[in-house]
Amino acid sequence: MKLFKCFVNLKISSVVSIKSRYLLMLFSTSLLCIIVVGYTAWFNAHKALTESNYNQLTSIRAARAQQIEIFFKIKESHLRILSENLMYVNAMEEFSAAYDLLTLYQQVPNDKQLQELKSFYDNDFYPKLKKNVPQPKMLQHFYPRFDTAQYLQYHYIVNNKSEAGKKHLLNQAADQSYYSEIHARFHPALRTLVEQTGLYDLFFIGKEQGNILYSVFKEVDFATNLLTGPYARSNLTKVVRAVMKNPDRGQVAIQDFKPYDPSYSYPAAFMAIPVYKQQEYIGILAFKLPIDQINTIMTREQRWLDDGLGETGEVYLVGSDLTMRSDSRFLLEDADGYLEALKQAEVTEESLQRIKNLNTSILNQSVKTSSAYLALEGKTGNKIVQDYRGVEVLSAYAPLNINNLRWVILAEKSLSEVNKPIITLQYSMVTASVILILITGVLSLIYAARFLQPIHEITHIVTQFLAGHKMSTIKIYSNDEIGILKKTIQKLLESSQQQQEKIKIQAQENQTLMLNFLPSTVVKKLQADEQKIVCKHPNVAIMFASLHGFSNVINEMDGEIALKKFNKLFQSFDRLASQHNIERIAIIGDSYVVACGLNQPRLDYAVRCTDFAKELFEITALFNQEEGINFKLHIGISAGEVISGIIGDKNYSYSIWGDAVSVASYIRYDTQPNCLRVNQQVYNQLRYTDEFKKCELLSLPGIGNLGIWEYTYHPFGVQHNDERLKDV
Repeated sequence: MKLFKCFVNLKISSVVSIKSRYLLMLFSTSLLCIIVVGYTAWFNAHKALTESNYNQLTSIRAARAQQIEIFFKIKESHLRILSENLMYVNAMEEFSAAYDLLTLYQQVPNDKQLQELKSFYDNDFYPKLKKNVPQPKMLQHFYPRFDTAQYLQYHYIVNNKSEAGKKHLLNQAADQSYYSEIHARFHPALRTLVEQTGLYDLFFIGKEQGNILYSVFKEVDFATNLLTGPYARSNLTKVVRAVMKNPDRGQVAIQDFKPYDPSYSYPAAFMAIPVYKQQEYIGILAFKLPIDQINTIMTREQRWLDDGLGETGEVYLVGSDLTMRSDSRFLLEDADGYLEALKQAEVTEESLQRIKNLNTSILNQSVKTSSAYLALEGKTGNKIVQDYRGVEVLSAYAPLNINNLRWVILAEKSLSEVNKPIITLQYSMVTASVILILITGVLSLIYAARFLQPIHEITHIVTQFLAGHKMSTIKIYSNDEIGILKKTIQKLLESSQQQQEKIKIQAQENQTLMLNFLPSTVVKKLQADEQKIVCKHPNVAIMFASLHGFSNVINEMDGEIALKKFNKLFQSFDRLASQHNIERIAIIGDSYVVACGLNQPRLDYAVRCTDFAKELFEITALFNQEEGINFKLHIGISAGEVISGIIGDKNYSYSIWGDAVSVASYIRYDTQPNCLRVNQQVYNQLRYTDEFKKCELLSLPGIGNLGIWEYTYHPFGVQHNDERLKDV
């Protein structure tokens, strides 16, 4: 045996050269390294990708949770503001008196009107409700039981020419009652409030009997009694009873989503608050929460891809009953595919039919997953679960802090989509490994040419650097001539890259500085080396706003403190201007100058500028309340043709000229504090002009007679304590 081994070794030594054995050893070592490195890279990539998806879902979940909690806090604050506003307090009192008068004088519909009312319930309301509720209560259950409810429902629902869903367009019924006079006085403003805030409905409710004295949209709950009427078991009644039980001023009650029969069993949630006139409790203000706004927050306007949720990721809300409180992404994207997936997951036919009829998964989609159970127990975390479709997903879960609602939030993404890059990586790594093995074999055979490898490395790095890629570090293995060359090139590339970064940073700083006092379009022209920058703008709204009391603050207050306060106020002005797409032109002393339609032409330039001016009054009033100051605004708005341009050669100054500028500046000083004046051209473009009154003709030298209209601001929801705030 020993002789045989010696013979084999002798044969191998004589047949296989040392170079070949060295190359074979190098090839084997390289192959082993490829396998080890490949597996390690795959394992780490899989782990990192999974953790990255968990972190991403957790981050998105936390952001949505904060947004939805803020949404509810804003709605509560909105409700408190409305309950303290004098207009709504007076409206509550007037509607209560008008409703009581109808009851006192026993206003009842005649036989023909009663027949039409019954026909409405029989032929219109009940069939639509029955479509969404397979076994609803008997028709007689929904019919209004009291004369006053029958009378008001006939005149504002049955005898209303507007189609279903648009009954709120009627301002005054033709019955010539005191109730209709009150309705005509307050309804337009209340309707506008609901439309602009996106609420589903707003209610005035009696403090004791529980009568719905008024509602904006006039569904069949209008004028009914919530305590004894057909909707005594609804969640609207529950929230009203909660307020009646604890009518503390400013205390907001909220009720979770439930099917609401007056809305044809569509899910509805309500918030309510007691209303006080001075110290007297006079009624209850309630509104129906907007589902669309909740869905907008949870889907970020259905921009799942932009959020990194891919093709299957979604964030949704779940209630304590383990049903959804926001719509499923899959319902919004592909309703038919969503219903088919639920059918495969053995969801009940009744739930499928309700989702199809109501086109919502709220209350209709059960989410009985382990992550939902854990979140309802108050826990926060991540895990792999089967979602409500029976699909394996990564799920990030957490409870929410919303008043007394026991909701949770889930952010999920299908495991197949998460693993898709891993599978792609596997194929890529196998392919790369095969290629590397072949390359290693070839390189082993031509190892003699290894001397050129450092030169290739240097050439590649320099080429990549010249092509604009980030510089790679040159590895230095020796101190010979090649090593010295590498060190020299490394220093040269580092120096060049540092210079490029400095130039880039300087260019960015210059552009940022120019954007602080020049419009972006003007900055682009300057960067393009245009010599003359003068533009004529045919349709522009110019606004001048001055702070009444500015000089007194400067004189009486420490300079640094005054600067901070002014900076805070003008920063809030700038943020609002950005929201309205309005360009700030200058801040000079107590003057704030903006324009709309200047560098971005707009059809509604005058309307935008006027709405912006009105909101400036609110911002200033809130600022006064917070800072203990009593600034008042003088605002003038004019529209017309203006010319803009750059003044100066090196020290640039951007300015605008024209009659519209002169008129806006002049009528600004001609107003009383907290007043807004606009010229005729602005007034002609406004949608709502009831708040404006016409002023005397104004004559300006070189311009002529001008028609001027004036709007006077009255603080909304802002109270000033005279002992705490003093005039500036």
